[in-house]
Amino acid sequence: MRYYFIILPIVVLLTVVACGQEEKFEYTPGGYPFKYHINKEGRSPEPGDFIHFRLYIRNQDSIVHSTQKNQMGTEVKKYITAPFMLHKTPQGKAVPQMDAFSIMSPGDSITLYYRLDTLERKPDKFENSDYMYYDLVLVDVLSEDEHNGNYIEQERKKIIKRKAVRAREPEVAQLVNETLAAYKKGELKEKITTTASGLKYMIIKEGEGDFVRSANYVDANYYGTLMNGEPFESSFTIGDPVEILIGQRKVIPGLEELFKYTNKNTTIIAFIPPELAYGDKESGPIPANADIVFYVEVTGIR
Repeated sequence: MRYYFIILPIVVLLTVVACGQEEKFEYTPGGYPFKYHINKEGRSPEPGDFIHFRLYIRNQDSIVHSTQKNQMGTEVKKYITAPFMLHKTPQGKAVPQMDAFSIMSPGDSITLYYRLDTLERKPDKFENSDYMYYDLVLVDVLSEDEHNGNYIEQERKKIIKRKAVRAREPEVAQLVNETLAAYKKGELKEKITTTASGLKYMIIKEGEGDFVRSANYVDANYYGTLMNGEPFESSFTIGDPVEILIGQRKVIPGLEELFKYTNKNTTIIAFIPPELAYGDKESGPIPANADIVFYVEVTGIR
């Protein structure tokens, strides 16, 4: 994976000057000026270690890039994990961010000042700026053994969780079939909400927290069937929830709309007409002009 923080191969080591007055800074081993916000005791990373970190790139007060958020501003990660290596630029200088991490300890927070006004070409969004500001937070430092141990434990937990989800598929299938039977008999009229688009849905379990919005990532388990109860797709078969970016037409219109009525831990069943599904075209086992049913469990929102 190529990280944004190792761009800018040309390095300029100059004193930072603000308002005509030279400021007092500390300097990384490679000579980059920085200021501590939080300075804690602890071990600094060494080559071979793994670091957990957060990074923000600023133009004055405007955040241009964040490791925690995507381009739409939605939080996607708590921190980035990467092997710690003292990268060098083509000119043989230390890459600023890794140079800074080499003297930081878990919990430390700094701002690193990168001078731009003598570069031949300034980066996009910094054309009229003298500095690029890097706000760095070192969350944790792990040895290779610790990192590998954490990874193995996380994978073990995933396997256990995956088996539990797969084991629930017969239960979900029975619930969907029973709901379909009641729907066809007209027994669910008071429980079903019909939207202006024609989407019909029924809340099985209320969720909590903020409702899904455009640009959110949603993690969801789902089970899809035709109106005769024949399944055509299910995340329960694999045991892993699917990740969906809302507002980007990654799913059929009926599901895009459905998610907006959900929050974390919502369980919902939707009856989706063809104009909000696959229309007059076949899609695999789904016939043309077919109404379809989706059972959905929202497990996470970011």
